[in-house]
Amino acid sequence: MSKNSQAKRIARQHKRGGFDRKINPFGGLGVLQKNYFDNTIAPRKLDSDQRFDISKSGWASMLVILKDPAANADHWADLVTAANLALMLAEQGYGQEHEPVIIRAQEALTRMYIRGIEKNIWRLDGQGIQDIKDMLHLHDLQCEHATNGDIQQALRTITDRVISGNVFEIAHPEAA
Repeated sequence: MSKNSQAKRIARQHKRGGFDRKINPFGGLGVLQKNYFDNTIAPRKLDSDQRFDISKSGWASMLVILKDPAANADHWADLVTAANLALMLAEQGYGQEHEPVIIRAQEALTRMYIRGIEKNIWRLDGQGIQDIKDMLHLHDLQCEHATNGDIQQALRTITDRVISGNVFEIAHPEAA
């Protein structure tokens, strides 16, 4: 077929209103959008790397608090973040029956905070160590079952509560 006759055939098909195959008017954007939805928005369980990323700061800070005299408020904050996320996931139904474990961990973190502010010693007491370990184990189990959407919702809820002032208040002894 000559170039001229091929060009005429394409022109006739175009004039009739279409070609033999369907063309996606969005081109590759549709594929990109579907992949984005499948990988970020659609609820799916976290893979092992994502679970590790979520739990590593809590466990690493726990190790520092147990072993390093230079533990500080940042390490305490990492544990608070893990406890808050664990509580939000429990409220969503992931281990709701284990909320007392998380509450005990938050109480231990409160005692640690008071000790840190008053004496600049960022340590847990004996029972607090076990309470935090229990909470971190529970948090890891929650992350095995939660979806990425559940984690995102929990983080949004934590942020909203902090912004609205719905936080745990610690009464300092010198203020009483």
